Amino acid sequence: MANRLSEDGGSGTVGGFDVLYRFGSIYNLEFQLLGSNTVEPDNPELTESLGDLTFDEGKYTATFDGENYFGHGMYASLERNGRLWSFDFDFRDYSPTFRAETGFITSNSYREASFWTNWDYRFDSKLIQRISPFIMVGSVYNYEGKRKELYLVPQISVHLAKQTSVNIGYTTNEQTYRGMKFDNTYSTDFSINSSFSEMLRMGTRVKFGRTIRRSSTPELGRFFEWDLWATLKPIQRLTISPEISFARLRKLDTEEEFYSGFILRTRANVQFTRRTFMRMVLQYDNFDGDISIEPLLSYKVNPFSVFYIGSNQRFQDFGRVDSYSGDSRFKETDRQYFIKLQYLFQS
Repeated sequence: MANRLSEDGGSGTVGGFDVLYRFGSIYNLEFQLLGSNTVEPDNPELTESLGDLTFDEGKYTATFDGENYFGHGMYASLERNGRLWSFDFDFRDYSPTFRAETGFITSNSYREASFWTNWDYRFDSKLIQRISPFIMVGSVYNYEGKRKELYLVPQISVHLAKQTSVNIGYTTNEQTYRGMKFDNTYSTDFSINSSFSEMLRMGTRVKFGRTIRRSSTPELGRFFEWDLWATLKPIQRLTISPEISFARLRKLDTEEEFYSGFILRTRANVQFTRRTFMRMVLQYDNFDGDISIEPLLSYKVNPFSVFYIGSNQRFQDFGRVDSYSGDSRFKETDRQYFIKLQYLFQS
């Protein structure tokens, strides 16, 4: 369970449970059920730009006017994890009133069903060890029963010597956004990853194609994305993982840019003892001009029971340094603390 309180009034609470059942040695059945309760702050001035926008078939307004509502989320999955053949059926359902203020679920009011499968063809070769074709298909509907997206993703991975892999994929989909249907969006995806040694692993990814500019006036654009990452292990107990991600979207028929920017992120893990572990994440977001700092300390009671304590801090870039006062251009805008206990009860 997680709870978030706002100094301006309002709160967000999320709770739930999940189940994992394994059978036949290679099959998994997963289920998760979530519930949320949202109390909005009573300050409509913060959301004046939303106008008369409503949700859940007009039952609630999008403005912060002190409304209180409950929502639900659900996830179910059937998986087969075999040596040569694997598959996964997934179903997700998030109601229009579901809110995960402290979680990683960033959208709601949809139902999605998807299926993927892949095969592993193994070779007795020093260069090529395995070739894995993969295909995924899925569809997304909103709570009004209208299809929002239909997608197909074929992909192939080639696993080489020295723990090196090359992946090539293509995605074609049909999407509806703000009542407009776009049936010619697609992307090509290429990546390569390699473990040069125990001390260094590296990888890069390039993705490009056509996508929707998601704004009040949606239109097609040409996008380009590039990622470069590495994992450094200078000593046995320390791992450092720097990463840079660049993204750009341009107008389809001109060179006009809708956006362009990058994100720098570094994660450091320190294993002090078998039971005590610390993680630190630092990130600079060039799009929003902010810095986030996320330390986390964990203590492992036993292999399945862990105590966590951590925090999140965010600093926003508000412009140039003040030459008179010497004030920094970055000001703290958010700070959160959390404690979590994961405990295994054995019968």
